[in-house]
Amino acid sequence: MKLDEHTADQKLSLDVTPLIDVVFLLVLFFAVSTSFISAEDLQGLKSSLVTLTVDKQQLSGRLAYQDEEIDRLGGAFSDLQTEYDRMVEQKTAELRQLGREIERKEGEAAKYQWMLDALEKEKVTLLEQQRRGSATAKALKEQLEQAFKDYASLTLKLDTLKVERDDQARTEALLLALYEERSAEASSVEEALERSESARANLAETVAARTKESTNLTLELEVLRRRVARQDRELEKHEALALRNQNQADRITAARATIGQALAAYLKDQSIGIEQTPQKLVLQLADRILFDSGSAEIKPEGLTVLRSVGKILLARLGDLSVRIGGHTDNVPMRVIRTNGLDSNWSLSSARAVNVVRFLENEVGISPEKLAATGYGEHQPIADNRTAAGRARNRRIEIVLVPPSN
Repeated sequence: MKLDEHTADQKLSLDVTPLIDVVFLLVLFFAVSTSFISAEDLQGLKSSLVTLTVDKQQLSGRLAYQDEEIDRLGGAFSDLQTEYDRMVEQKTAELRQLGREIERKEGEAAKYQWMLDALEKEKVTLLEQQRRGSATAKALKEQLEQAFKDYASLTLKLDTLKVERDDQARTEALLLALYEERSAEASSVEEALERSESARANLAETVAARTKESTNLTLELEVLRRRVARQDRELEKHEALALRNQNQADRITAARATIGQALAAYLKDQSIGIEQTPQKLVLQLADRILFDSGSAEIKPEGLTVLRSVGKILLARLGDLSVRIGGHTDNVPMRVIRTNGLDSNWSLSSARAVNVVRFLENEVGISPEKLAATGYGEHQPIADNRTAAGRARNRRIEIVLVPPSN
């Protein structure tokens, strides 16, 4: 037990009291034995000794009380020391807990900052995609306007050809009438020859001239008929081409509407992009959702996305054909894979073939409608000098086109 300095001094003064008594008794015995003091002094010393004895008893009582008090204070101090140690241990544990909490909060703050930076980057990407979407929409609008202009031009040309055909028909009718008139004249001349022998020679010449003229008119009529037939065939060809272009545009537009509606969730989170021209519809799938870097094997989560897209295509494909194109960025492959992939070209081709096999074997799309092509880095859609551009160039394109016949 630890005591303060004041209590220790009191304990020391009480402990030396018996020693003083012993010294006093020795001095008294020495004085009596040597007769240095008188009987009165001795009696006084005895009285003093009695007084000292009483004081000693009182001091002994006080000492016992103080010892008890010291023991009590020592116990209380021990309890305080124990409580202090407990509180120190508790506060230390709390400080450690606060330290861990601070570290956790700092980690959360770093995480939130990272998320904030990522959201900011995504915001920039979304703004860029919105800008590109606006540009694409503008381009599509211009293409549709051009298509309508071409259709109007073809219609105008068709009307012109119809007018020319009608004019040639009228000319042909006039030539036929003239031919009949000349034939009637020839018949009249022949009758006149029968009535007048003297005028036969002149009439023969007239008949020959009219016959030659009739032959020339017949030849000219045949030329006109051939020209009309050729113009009719050209007109039919233009009409068929215009109808085919319009049908293709209608099929592509219908496919864009139905497939875009079915893939709305993928378009919203930008896992898939979609582009349309009058001749084709292109679905762009980022390689990160289908493949690991440098690999042609489709990831499990990529299989899920590809199966969903494939089922939508199967349900809404109609007579459209599916061309799968594999594309990469321009960064060369650093390691030759054990499966023989030694270049971006071979990697893009293997990826396209694996997608085609999956659509045929797992989704059930007819192989006659499927084709696979690897383009490597040779058809980029963005700048390969930036990470964002390279990410856009690493893609699988599913191109829907009308049949060639």
